Order: sequence, then C-alpha cells, then structure tokens
Amino acid sequence: VLGARDYFFSSKWLGWLVSKLLNVVPIERHENSLASLKLVKGILRAGEPVLIYPEGGRSRNGEVQGFKAGLGLIAWELQVPVVPIAISGTYKALPVGKSWPIRHPIKVAFGEPVPMQRYQHQPGSLSREELYRLIARDVQSAVRDLRIASPDG
Repeated sequence: VLGARDYFFSSKWLGWLVSKLLNVVPIERHENSLASLKLVKGILRAGEPVLIYPEGGRSRNGEVQGFKAGLGLIAWELQVPVVPIAISGTYKALPVGKSWPIRHPIKVAFGEPVPMQRYQHQPGSLSREELYRLIARDVQSAVRDLRIASPDG
C-alpha cells in the first residue's frame, strides 16, 4: 500500500505502526517523484502488487474525487495495467475529521484491468503530463462505473 509520507509518517511511532501493521510504504503525494517511481518498480519486480489510493486523501463528501496524475505516471512508465477498485462505505465508517472508525458495511468491487496498450497511439499527440492525466481520468471513470453498479450501503 502506498501511503502519503506527510500523513502516515508524520511521526516515527505512526510511521512504524502503519508500515508494520498495514504494510504501508511512504511516498510523496504532492509531486510526481522519480524516487516514488523507482520504489514502485522495485515492489512490482519483487512480484508484489501495489495498492494506490489515487485521490490523495479521504473524500470530504463521500463522492469519488479527482485522481492524481501520478497514477498515470506509474502505470505508463512501468507499463503495468491498473485494476480499478471501488470501495464503498468507508465515508460513513470513517469520515474526514474522525480518528476512529464506526461499524459500517464496506463493499469492494473489482473492475477489468486497464491495459497500457490502450494508450500506445497517444504519446505522439499528447505531452507526458496529458497522457498521465488521461490514464488517471480513465481509471477514475472505471471506478465511478463500479460504484454505480455497487452503490454505497
């Protein structure tokens, strides 16, 4: 699981706790960093999947927020497919501003992988940043479609 360094690793104790108990790996969420790309590449080469929360934070209203272009950067530069996952119920279980979850059903729906071959014709007509944003928007759309098919309970 990729987790924001400034949020999950703000203290030594919290960083240790989330890395050991939740297997969270720290990344910089406010920049498309080469260091983060290398980190993800190493995780994938080791045969491990990577879980990314591409919104960059919890939703303030329960709706899917805009996805960060870093998702597209990782997928395109490493040429790995993205499996869209919609998680419903988390807003009610742990809304922004709360520190401890309440009991509430959580639903998870998995979509079809978004292959990077779909974008092979794009690089000539788009800048890299535009391509990364396009990939992120397409995955976001797939997640929204999953949420419509499996609404929050």
